[in-house]
Amino acid sequence: MRNFTFYSPTFFAFGKDAEKDVGKYVRRFGGTKVLIHYGGGSAVRSGLLDHVKASLEEEGLPYVALGGAKKRIFRNLCTLCAAETAAKALSGVCHSK
Repeated sequence: MRNFTFYSPTFFAFGKDAEKDVGKYVRRFGGTKVLIHYGGGSAVRSGLLDHVKASLEEEGLPYVALGGAKKRIFRNLCTLCAAETAAKALSGVCHSK
């Protein structure tokens, strides 16, 4: 294994309606654009996606919502999804609301 260092500060917000504060947290930590990557079904049906979008809009934050994350039979699913999403973001998909 190659030597490396990794720093990953993490902030968690739990509780009822915590998703309605997403925009405030993005602002708090200096974010200016948001990519929402979700699977589809439950995020939409539960209203979660709408709450997150409303919170971002209240803070005047531009976002792009990319649905359709796929289930795969791979050990490193998160890395694969992240790589695909990053490719979309870098290709210009995420430059507008």
